[in-house]
Amino acid sequence: MNKVFIDCLEEGIYQLKIDDPENENRLNEELSHELVAAFDELVDNPRMKILILTGSNGVFCAGGSLEFLRKLAAGKSSEKDLFLVPNRMLDFPVPIIGALSGHAVGGGLTMALYCDAIIASKSSRYGVNFANMGFTPGMGTTSILPTIVGHHFASEMILTGKLYKGRELAGRGLFNDVVPTADVLETALDMARRIAEKPRYVLEMMKDVLALPRRQALQEAMAREHLMHKICFDTPETASIIEATYLASQKSLSIEDFWQVLSQQLHDNEVKFFANLTEFEIKTFLEASTVLQYKSGDYVIKAGALSEGMFILLSGTVEVCKQDEKTRKNFVLSTFHEGQIFGEMAFVSQMPRTADVVALTDIEVLMLSKDSMQRLMREIPAITNQILFNLSLIMCDRIHSTTQSLFEVLNPQHQEVK
Repeated sequence: MNKVFIDCLEEGIYQLKIDDPENENRLNEELSHELVAAFDELVDNPRMKILILTGSNGVFCAGGSLEFLRKLAAGKSSEKDLFLVPNRMLDFPVPIIGALSGHAVGGGLTMALYCDAIIASKSSRYGVNFANMGFTPGMGTTSILPTIVGHHFASEMILTGKLYKGRELAGRGLFNDVVPTADVLETALDMARRIAEKPRYVLEMMKDVLALPRRQALQEAMAREHLMHKICFDTPETASIIEATYLASQKSLSIEDFWQVLSQQLHDNEVKFFANLTEFEIKTFLEASTVLQYKSGDYVIKAGALSEGMFILLSGTVEVCKQDEKTRKNFVLSTFHEGQIFGEMAFVSQMPRTADVVALTDIEVLMLSKDSMQRLMREIPAITNQILFNLSLIMCDRIHSTTQSLFEVLNPQHQEVK
């Protein structure tokens, strides 16, 4: 089954898409050979002036596959096949734009660095996590990364193995632009259209000249990285580190899938808080929130405490209680179920909490902090304004219900108040 697809988006603009969702577009010999074949096919297309390289399903490329890493550790394979891809990219006759609307990790990010321009997503994760798995970087990472971002930041990225959110990398020299996920491809297309206006012979010559420093960096790195890999993979503990850390990296990347499923559920259940928002807009909002779990009987909120955030109940049931100051008895004011929000009053007013909220069952909640809301207001004002409007409607409904309840308590027979 093919994992790489070529498409003509507009006159002179072509797309090369890596689409292997089951394996998160992970690199192995098969995918490497298919990419090389696709580049070779496109080289002979005289109508092409610019190529956009993309991934799929929230992942541009999640690095090497576990099977391939096992082969490397066992000495049954080498990364020579993977070096074919950056070589083809650097020798490609016209510019390549990387549209990274999903995660790019390890060799996946390094592959993207051989593009001539890169557009990344604010919410996706990027990093070179080779050291986390017990071996040194490959595919020319040790030369290409310092060439692009400088020695000190490259050292931080390589030595820590940290996965950065795209927004953390804005302005660090790694990407041309960092935009919301939905805008990545369109931003790449805007750049591609400007490039495609130029004569192809100009683009060919400039591509060749501009790629020279990276071509030299790759050649310098190949022998050095091969030697370091031999030392690492001859070390017995490397194989066990790969096995142990691979699962952890899988969990890290699967957070994206969790948000996707959660946003789908909230959209399908028509949760009022997310009314008139698309699944993607809900997902964008959710990524700024934190999932918390409480056991039955735990206090989620305590009266008198300052607001840390407001909550959306994902599963289970909570009870809102108020203690009578004279009798010290607790009175149940309300009960909330899956899909409902609570803690919004203190969140908006920034006044102390007025009641306790206790978990009646084991629960899972989504908490949005004040800092996260302020950041969302700066970055995605249209989505945040809709959510604040929805929140105001929910608060109005609750005030109306409270007024009606007070009326019924004070006037059991619903007599006219005089």
